[in-house]
This record gives sequence, structure tokens and C-alpha cells, in this order.
Amino acid sequence: MKNIYIILGEAHAGKSTLVRSLTGLRAEGAVKIQMNNKAANSICVYAFMCAAQEEQKHNHTPENLFDFINDNEYKHFLIPLRYNGKITNGEHRPDAQQYIDLLNKNCNILGIALLSQTTIPLINIPTSVTQIECPYSHDSAVNFIANKVRNGWAWL
Repeated sequence: MKNIYIILGEAHAGKSTLVRSLTGLRAEGAVKIQMNNKAANSICVYAFMCAAQEEQKHNHTPENLFDFINDNEYKHFLIPLRYNGKITNGEHRPDAQQYIDLLNKNCNILGIALLSQTTIPLINIPTSVTQIECPYSHDSAVNFIANKVRNGWAWL
């Protein structure tokens, strides 16, 4: 079963910046992440750079994203999602809840980082998921947020 980490936020909340800070990647791809627990020394994570709803390269509807993950050789994925499915050019895409619901049925969601420019919007997150809340993320240094997320997910 595939393992999923999600960065959830509004437009311009810093999702892509946080992905870059966590992984060191400049573009979508795989990276080795050191773990801070005895279960595994490191994991190879495939990281997406922009929210699935904004991704033009793969046309990531929830079903297309799941198919991409399921058909991929990697076992761990870092996925940015927007709370609201509406993107800036007026085109409507599914909201984050639809992605989370599908992924939760078919994968292990291990962690969700909730970024927000104000307060955290209500969203139904499975109780077994490690949840890291970062309200007012737009006003915080990305290294501060990345450290908080790494600690919550046991990443080094």
C-alpha cells in the first residue's frame, strides 16, 4: 500500500515553497528522506511541486492522481492540495476533501500539514493521520514551518 503525506493550503499559502524546503527539490521528482525513528532509516519520497488541482502536466483529478500513484514504483508521496478546488482562471477542480477521501480509501495517509493565511478551514481528516496545523503560515518563515512538519512526520 502507498504512503501519502499531504500539504494542504489555500492559494499562495506556501505549499510549493514548503515542498522545496522539505525535499530540496526544485522540480517534481523523488528524493531520499532520513527518518527520525527506528522503523526506517530513510524513505524515498516522490514529491509534487504544485497542488494537484493546479497541475496541468498530469491532469490530476482525484482518480488520475490515484492512478499515477498506484502505477508508480515509489511507495511514499508528498502531495500539495488546495482546500478549495477553484483555481485562479475560473476553472473548477475538485476540492481537497475529494482527494483525501479517495486516497484514504486506497492508501495510507500518514501526515497532513495544514497551512492557512488566517484560520484553518474545516476539513474531514481521518483521526489516525498525524495532523500539523500551521495557521498564519504566510507570515511565518518557511524554515520554521518545515521544521515543525519534519518533527511531526519524524523526518530529518
